[in-house]
Amino acid sequence: MRSPLYLRQLKRDLDHWIAEGLIDAHAAQNMWDEAGQRASAYSLPTILSVLGALLLGLAALSFVAANFWGIPKIFQLSILFGAMVISYILSWWCLHSGRAGAGQAAILLGVALFGVNIMLIAQIYHINAHYPDGVLAWALGALLAAILVPSRTALTAAFILSCVWTGVETLEFNVTLHWQFLLFWGSAFLVAQIMRWRLGFHLAVLSIIFWLTINTGNIADHFNWSLGEISSLYAVLWLGLWAKGKVVAALGYPYADAMEHYGIILFFGASFVLFFMAPEDIGHLAMAWRWTMAILTALALILGLIAWGLKHLQRSDIMGFVGTLAALIAFPYVMSQLLTDQSAYVWTIWIYRGIFLTVTTWLLSLGIRHDDHFIINVSFIAFGIEILLIYVDTFDTLLNQSAFFAIGGVLLIIVSMGLDRLRRRLTFRNDEEGTAL
Repeated sequence: MRSPLYLRQLKRDLDHWIAEGLIDAHAAQNMWDEAGQRASAYSLPTILSVLGALLLGLAALSFVAANFWGIPKIFQLSILFGAMVISYILSWWCLHSGRAGAGQAAILLGVALFGVNIMLIAQIYHINAHYPDGVLAWALGALLAAILVPSRTALTAAFILSCVWTGVETLEFNVTLHWQFLLFWGSAFLVAQIMRWRLGFHLAVLSIIFWLTINTGNIADHFNWSLGEISSLYAVLWLGLWAKGKVVAALGYPYADAMEHYGIILFFGASFVLFFMAPEDIGHLAMAWRWTMAILTALALILGLIAWGLKHLQRSDIMGFVGTLAALIAFPYVMSQLLTDQSAYVWTIWIYRGIFLTVTTWLLSLGIRHDDHFIINVSFIAFGIEILLIYVDTFDTLLNQSAFFAIGGVLLIIVSMGLDRLRRRLTFRNDEEGTAL
């Protein structure tokens, strides 16, 4: 059911709207009944059923493994496949009899038993193969179950198993660039879109972020890029993702806000990493990097201009967007020329700190204008972190240790209180303007 806090607030709002004459009592009662009848996809019975399915899967694995050599092969196979088939039949019955939570739990149990079957059959017949392929087969089985039922629980398992698969291939077997993951990921992402499942969108984004994280070094080695080069590409990529979120928001895409939020927070993360780079971390820029940067920048600019044309960005936003892209492109070029000039490097870092504070201010104003509290809060956090870093670099050599930490603590508290007060004032003012309109 809906959250009790939500229902209490809705009851107060309905009473207020009736008193103001905005709606009648009959419409209010219909709204209340609809809100109260809508069950949550994550109700306690559903969660308990899913956890129970996981425990049953572990029980099957441990039982068969413990009695492995005492059971004839024909009975081993019968137990394994029979339990899996029964799980899927049970899930079908539960789903068609209105027991959605139990049905999803049974599907998850079937997916778990499918993985158990893969592992134990490999032991029964002494199959010596590349064992991550077994994880891939397991993930494909989960994805197939997600498509056929359809099942969001199975799709969740598919995303998790695919991350395990690519993680093992990359970290344990040192695959240069595990691009095969992208094929599976694209298929699973398409299924999540067809289901119109918001959590599936988040799982897809988190999965691709995981893949990029563990493959960053491999990508850099494959193309002979430095850490600074790939960090600058990531910063432009994530800023382009934010612009794409603005475009699809105008087209009615239901997860556009989440796309924008991921783009902004990942952009800030990549920018922090990039602006900590020393000249030797960037070195001489490879031709492949130049072409890749040009393509990503062009795509980001096109998306930004489309969002502007669709009235989801103002002229000031386009100026800030283009200026940010220009700063990101220029930074590696500037750093690559400062390998032997330490004083110029220091001045460049200070200039880029000013640019970063300007960018956070622009994004803060954009968040206020669009009433996007996520971007407002992230921009304030990024601004505060940058101020703290400036303080550390400025005073750590001028003060003794105790004075440094004491003054830093006081300033940090003052800055945090001031930023929070400013954030509340700006968001409150924005709410008042929205109410007036």
